[in-house]
Amino acid sequence: MNLDLLRRAGLLQQHAFVEPFPRELFRAWNLETRSVTGLLVPLKLMSYTRQ
Repeated sequence: MNLDLLRRAGLLQQHAFVEPFPRELFRAWNLETRSVTGLLVPLKLMSYTRQ
């Protein structure tokens, strides 16, 4: 809900949202937990390369 409010306010135009890890990834690490913390990364700190 908070992410949606930030998008509607136009505050995410210069940021990329990194979603929390899915529960299945934690299970692959033999952990029974979950993450609800996402990240906002400024686009100016990101670069794209061909691989």
